[in-house]
Amino acid sequence: MFIIKKILLKSGNGGNGCISYKILNNKFYANGGNGGDGGDIFIFFNNNFKIPNYNLFISQNGFNGLNKLKSGKKGKDKILKLPIGICLEINKQKKYIVKNNYFLKILKGGKGGIGNYLYKKYYNSKIANFGKKG
Repeated sequence: MFIIKKILLKSGNGGNGCISYKILNNKFYANGGNGGDGGDIFIFFNNNFKIPNYNLFISQNGFNGLNKLKSGKKGKDKILKLPIGICLEINKQKKYIVKNNYFLKILKGGKGGIGNYLYKKYYNSKIANFGKKG
């Protein structure tokens, strides 16, 4: 008996960089932090696991950067637990998993955006990057 099940996986998006300034001696200095990376998705295979009942599996987005050069936190990773002996189809390629306690990174989270403290000139420091999609 075969069970065909589609599970939607989505890794987290990266957090946005921050635009922030501090004033020192009547000058503006950029001090916006970078955004955190999005969470990754892993699959863990074991004899004792069953096929999950849910179809949607999303890891956490990265947190936005903050002022005072504080970077955002990385999003939490998600681990999908599956039984061994199953066939995965990833991008039209089939993979048969027969190893017990096998750990596989399936999706990487988006990269966090860059804060404005990396832009040294004042006219450039009004820029911060958005995080990349997961």
